[in-house]
Amino acid sequence: MNVPKYNPDILMVGEKLSQQIQDVLKDPGKSEFHLMAKTAQMMLSSSATNDFYEKLGAEALGFKHLDAKLGPDGVRDSDNQFLEVKPRKDAVSAATLGVINDDSAMKLKKDHTGCQWLSVLRLSKDGSKVLWALAAPFHYWEPARFAQIVNRLGLDTDPTWKWGTNFPSTTEEQTQCLDDLEKRHKKNTYVRSNDLNMKVVETIPKEQVSFWVHPSVQKDSLHAQLKRFV
Repeated sequence: MNVPKYNPDILMVGEKLSQQIQDVLKDPGKSEFHLMAKTAQMMLSSSATNDFYEKLGAEALGFKHLDAKLGPDGVRDSDNQFLEVKPRKDAVSAATLGVINDDSAMKLKKDHTGCQWLSVLRLSKDGSKVLWALAAPFHYWEPARFAQIVNRLGLDTDPTWKWGTNFPSTTEEQTQCLDDLEKRHKKNTYVRSNDLNMKVVETIPKEQVSFWVHPSVQKDSLHAQLKRFV
């Protein structure tokens, strides 16, 4: 397994940009650039979008950024593997890694076959810096996503549904199960915010995880599941 490694210089680009913004805004001689600087500041601190950090999260792992709104956020040309990037402004110790919005059988099946890696960036609440970053194989979150989708569709109590709520362990059965789940999809029925729970991290072998933490972040402030990587 070719586990991607983070490039700290790229992860810290946002921090450098934030400082440049402040320098411009404090300089009366650069008033003609103040609007541009304020716009960039709004982009960094926005609670609605983290597009800038999706780009950094992909490039910091050596992936080429893909800017399409739907689909993966990056691709590694050397082996054609794909990456989902989840930047999130939150407390450094928050227990969630992010969410899959409007999750469904189709989205899970697409990720299962076409997105190999997940990259999570924990951002300061003002968006000025990356506090820590974690990359791991995306498939480790499939069982929890699968169970939530099955429950949302009401299949957990359906006697005609043979797979239950536990995602199969073999490749052949996983393929069959996801095909069957897709057939059971109901129009406009989604898991609105399927949580990428921190608890999954403890099930992942350490050698399959790439982790970086900002030098200013104390180990004791990290979530318990992350401390083993420091």
